[in-house]
Amino acid sequence: MNIPIAEMQQRFRKVGLKEPTSLAFLPLNFFSASNNEELQYAGISKEIERLLQGNGMTVESLDRNEDRLYVDNRSGDIFLPLIIFTLRCISEHPDVVDSTLELIANYLSAKFDRMHDRF
Repeated sequence: MNIPIAEMQQRFRKVGLKEPTSLAFLPLNFFSASNNEELQYAGISKEIERLLQGNGMTVESLDRNEDRLYVDNRSGDIFLPLIIFTLRCISEHPDVVDSTLELIANYLSAKFDRMHDRF
């Protein structure tokens, strides 16, 4: 997705989020929410954040609101968090995108294998 920086900055201000300086999760409805109270995060975000932190990565919190709304989809589909990597983050850690996606892929693979074994 290619969105001009000025447009992203305006969007962050509109929904009351601070602009990221490294790796961060965006709310699922970042582009459609009217304000901070409407923001919804993927339910799996907390698990993935712990996974990344456990592997020495920092996930920046953009929302000052501690009462975030997390949305879980019980239909069997999975909604991953929208991940934003800033240029600064990528330039300081060139392998951050590959490492992050690899960790998430391995985690999901193991999770679905466990689910499959139950049935």
